[in-house]
Amino acid sequence: MQFEALNKIAPSSLFQKEAAFRAKILEHNYPLVYRRYNDKYQILLNKGGSPHPFIIDTYPIKITCSSNDGAKIENNVKEQLVTPNDTNDTNNRFVVIQTLFRPESCKVESVLPNKDPILYRSYLLYKSKPIFFSSNEIVKILKYDLSAAYNAKKISEKNILISPSHKSKPSEPDNYVNNQGRIILKKINIAELESFIGLELYSKKEVNLGMGLIDNSGEEFFRYYPKLKGESWNLVLLTPVGFNNVEKAKLPFKAINIYIYTHNLHCDPFVINIGDLWTANFQQSFALFHRITSKYNFVVP
Repeated sequence: MQFEALNKIAPSSLFQKEAAFRAKILEHNYPLVYRRYNDKYQILLNKGGSPHPFIIDTYPIKITCSSNDGAKIENNVKEQLVTPNDTNDTNNRFVVIQTLFRPESCKVESVLPNKDPILYRSYLLYKSKPIFFSSNEIVKILKYDLSAAYNAKKISEKNILISPSHKSKPSEPDNYVNNQGRIILKKINIAELESFIGLELYSKKEVNLGMGLIDNSGEEFFRYYPKLKGESWNLVLLTPVGFNNVEKAKLPFKAINIYIYTHNLHCDPFVINIGDLWTANFQQSFALFHRITSKYNFVVP
């Protein structure tokens, strides 16, 4: 948007090139897709993109689509007016438009106060960008072997007991192993850096969280993650691109470490339920939409 503004003040091919370059990045990370749905066309934009898909912009997104014969439709921007505290509501993560005509060109805008600057323009060609998907698109569920360490203990196939007061090394009170429970998901296979990773967790308590991806050589790539909400199903939504130094990874990723930090917890032992682990690529917005809105009343921390 800055380069577009500069180009209006002082037209320059450099500004135009830089604006187009950034628009392509936005289009890649926030693609517009559509499908045939109940004798209509459904247009969808996922507002959570790489590298931090759990964060969505609090500014509304305006989408205007046209057909070849000049028909137009756009979404209701006022429905997206949310506060930062509302952004973890999964209903606010998608822009959905229903139309009777097949969209042939669309304009996506970020609505700022008194302005509607264009983020990018895409031309909807059948089986082209924005991408056409079938109605039965689903995420890919990954199998995993579950284990636990330190202040965490596996007590059943899907349940981990977190004991904040447990000391794995009582002779070394300041050792990090005394202040965390570690949940390990092994024997997975995630081969793409540009993919969404969804991990469904139910926690009895609000807890601080860290995540680690283990590559094919055993190297770990780490990131912190927002707190899990207690007494709720949480969707931990990630992309490998959001992990530190992940460009050095030797794919595929073979395991995930979940760090439950217990040093600030002063409570009895509690259970974390480990649900499904799944992946989807950046273009599979309908798969994410179906999964996030249909199974549980998810919170995205």
